Amino acid sequence: MIDHNFSPLPEPYFWQREALTKWIEKNSKGTIDGATGVGKSMLAYMAIQYYKPKRVLIVVNTEGLQLQHLKYLIKYFPKLKREAIGLVGGGKQEFDKPITIAIVNSIRYDALKEMKYDLLIMDECHHYPAEVNKTFLEAGSFDKVLALSATPEREDGLHLPFLEKYPIVYIVPVSALATENTNDFILEIYCFDIIQKDRENINVILSDCQQILYDLYTYFINSNDYDFSLSNPRT
Repeated sequence: MIDHNFSPLPEPYFWQREALTKWIEKNSKGTIDGATGVGKSMLAYMAIQYYKPKRVLIVVNTEGLQLQHLKYLIKYFPKLKREAIGLVGGGKQEFDKPITIAIVNSIRYDALKEMKYDLLIMDECHHYPAEVNKTFLEAGSFDKVLALSATPEREDGLHLPFLEKYPIVYIVPVSALATENTNDFILEIYCFDIIQKDRENINVILSDCQQILYDLYTYFINSNDYDFSLSNPRT
């Protein structure tokens, strides 16, 4: 059982309240579209707090994101014992927990067969319409579904049936990102040589950086409020 005596969550931004309300109004099945780092993950914890589900499945695409959710679940739900949170992926198969955080490539095909969850949270959901990834959606049973992504549309068009089933119910406005959720920053890119034994770890980091840069480009390139001029501060 999940202990629902939560610590108060941080005061939500106005758009987080709006997004949760819109999602609930759409029978609690839909997608929230918002830039990386804006606070979409907080919606997952708000949904858990609102519905007080008995079983929750959080699906992620990387181990780093899995551990991030684990960290924040422990932070915001301090009475939730660590033993109540299961991890799936990286050699772990802890399906029998009230809250399970699973890496998608470890729950493909029939891994969730006949399993039922009150709430499914799909973080980085644009990865899950892929042919092999979507099999977990077909195998499991989910009462409520919250999908989160900065880029829900895919070039291959596989997002279309996914968004038909879990339509976009809220898009975080760019104005909200600028006024409430982001700070000014400078992006500096460095080139350096790496040794072979570190290449695998660095490739993982580069993949995450590539996704972040793409998300920033997607959200801000059409806004007149941002300066995308390139500079070379190191010569």
